[in-house]
Amino acid sequence: MAVGDLVVERFFAVVMAFGTNAGAPNSVEGEVRAGGEDGRIRIPDDQKEREVISGKEARIEALRRALEVVSVPCSVRQGSRMSRKSSRLPSQSNCLSCILIKYSFLHLHTEKQLSTLASELLVLLLKLQSIHIQSWPEAQSLTPALLRCTTAILTAGDMALWLGPGRKILAQSWDALGPAFGASLHGALAEKELGWGGWKAVGLQGVLKVSAAATGMGVEENMVGLLAELVRDGRIGAGDVDAVWKERIGKWAGNRLGCWEMVKNGNGEAGAEELTDTLSLAPFIPSLHTHLIKIISRTLNTPQTRTEIELEYTATHANVTWVLGLCLHALARTMTTGSSAQVKEVYERIDLARWVEKVVGKWPWSGWVLSGLVSVVKAKFVLPCALCDLFT
Repeated sequence: MAVGDLVVERFFAVVMAFGTNAGAPNSVEGEVRAGGEDGRIRIPDDQKEREVISGKEARIEALRRALEVVSVPCSVRQGSRMSRKSSRLPSQSNCLSCILIKYSFLHLHTEKQLSTLASELLVLLLKLQSIHIQSWPEAQSLTPALLRCTTAILTAGDMALWLGPGRKILAQSWDALGPAFGASLHGALAEKELGWGGWKAVGLQGVLKVSAAATGMGVEENMVGLLAELVRDGRIGAGDVDAVWKERIGKWAGNRLGCWEMVKNGNGEAGAEELTDTLSLAPFIPSLHTHLIKIISRTLNTPQTRTEIELEYTATHANVTWVLGLCLHALARTMTTGSSAQVKEVYERIDLARWVEKVVGKWPWSGWVLSGLVSVVKAKFVLPCALCDLFT
């Protein structure tokens, strides 16, 4: 029997037993078994039995192990070793026809194994959702293993798998273990180094659908972070989205900037992270310059003294110096790449002399702030060609 067949058979048994009323002893034959008169579950570990008080913990541990085992053969050379020695053709044959037939047999057998694993993984995700696995404290250890296993199966598959059970797995990932798991899975699959071929056709479309629908009820923090990372890495571009999605995301991001505060729920770092991620969505925010001007003006009028600002800068990265420099650089980019109407409005709304006075008074020591201010000054006095007619 091929390695992949053994993995599929074992994974099928664990998934089918997980979440049933039969209990943990029946769910992991040979890995988890009842022990002692107290009926508590015991898990063999390196030929030693480790007692586990909770039946839930035992089932979670068994499932985690199964997921880790599945991840290994699926990750090695994109799952090509799962069908090792499945063919009965002579292994030393040099006949070209024999080699081609053997390769085709192994490839088709691997596709079947991966398809079966993907189908069982989908069943598992539905079970996890139905039993509200997120409420189990023991389930925290399951997330990394499930993430590795899902990523390995999808990257080892082909277009047929991606458009079939793969698409359903990605859709279900947002609900099975919560939005954080769905965001982590899509973020992993979007990595350029991974080179997943199904990103454009399946992964990206799922992200766009979920993010557009989520804005109606408030985008989760992890969704904002995912979108920002995808934009920064070039995995979402202007040509990848339609006008409806741009309008929804742009409106939401603009509203978020309009009410942004440095300290969020008592946490300055959370506010700083939110600002960074939101500004990464700048290509989709139609009135970005108005929000940036408000944040810059508010930051320049901070009641903090120069000494207090310097102390804050050395104490934490979430500080007014970082915010001011970030927004100044973003505004300069908007002035050099925005429409003529936007740039003209910026010229009319900013009091550059006042900004220079404030920066020289409290931030002459910050290269980050000074370089941002210089960029704004250059953008103001080096007119884009589109604006030449407005000032002649």
